[in-house]
Amino acid sequence: MESFAEDATVIDEGNTYIGTSAIRDWLNRSSSEFTYTVEHTGAHKIDDTHYIATNHLEGDFPVVWSTSTTSSLSAVS
Repeated sequence: MESFAEDATVIDEGNTYIGTSAIRDWLNRSSSEFTYTVEHTGAHKIDDTHYIATNHLEGDFPVVWSTSTTSSLSAVS
């Protein structure tokens, strides 16, 4: 979680997770529900402290789920 600022935001599955506690819970739940791989596909700098990271996910998700996520990250000083 060192990569995330306290106010970091992750958007996945149509849900928004704000803050390291919510992101940690989301990661723990997601990692235990499915088998998957993550490939970092890009990053876009918004300003000196904010980035958008895009990842491609493949795994045994239900068909209705998207296999692409975008995370908005705040840089940690």
